[in-house]
Amino acid sequence: MKEFNKYISVLLILCVSQFSFAQNSAEQQKLPEIVSGQKFSAEEYKAAKVEYVIDCGKLTNKEKNKFTPLYTELYQKKRCINHNARKLCREYSQDGNITKQEYLSMIDSLCQAKIDIANLEKDYVEKFKKILPAEKLYKVLKADENFDSEILKQIQKQKQE
Repeated sequence: MKEFNKYISVLLILCVSQFSFAQNSAEQQKLPEIVSGQKFSAEEYKAAKVEYVIDCGKLTNKEKNKFTPLYTELYQKKRCINHNARKLCREYSQDGNITKQEYLSMIDSLCQAKIDIANLEKDYVEKFKKILPAEKLYKVLKADENFDSEILKQIQKQKQE
């Protein structure tokens, strides 16, 4: 029962973290134009995201110097978790003949990745609380959430043009 409550709590955290507030125009103006018709690297994306998050949070140089390494570390760990989950899905999908058990295994893997990321984010939020005031941390977390959706909007807009 304790495990079930733990999973329900994590899933609730995931749902709440996905709830997005409207982004003000000042934050939208800070969004870099990294989608310009040409490919951009993962490093360019990461650098743009870090810069955007720091700008939106209005971090001081001292805060930025403490925050950036932790934020980058979190980003790398989340990428690794997602990569491993996708790798399993690709392995099962290679022959095109996926069994019910393999589908269930892929679903479990993707769900576990989300839970692992939620737990990881929770751990890092506690670390961030030690170096950032609550208001700045909130702005940073919202900017982190908004960045990906704004980049997707840029891509979709570019495809329509």
